[in-house]
Amino acid sequence: MSPIKISIDCQTSQLAEVPLTQIEIDQRNAEAAAWSLIQARREIDAQLAATDAGMARVLEDLIAVLAAKGVLAEADLPAAAQAKLQTRRQLRQQRASI
Repeated sequence: MSPIKISIDCQTSQLAEVPLTQIEIDQRNAEAAAWSLIQARREIDAQLAATDAGMARVLEDLIAVLAAKGVLAEADLPAAAQAKLQTRRQLRQQRASI
């Protein structure tokens, strides 16, 4: 069965089926593969983003445990990391007091 084409004035006509060349098939397969790869990467990125907050908390807790055991001093961390840890501690304290 040939594909049906519907024109703007609602007239129908038959389209002649034109076989795709191997190059066109290869190009469409490559486009489909690229799209699938992009979709897979987006899904993984979304999963990574969804676990970022949990990992941040794990790292905070790990640093706290290591500091409590004397294995690590918070002062050994870069200033930016120290500031972020301090900010998060303050936010947790504020939240706990509400």
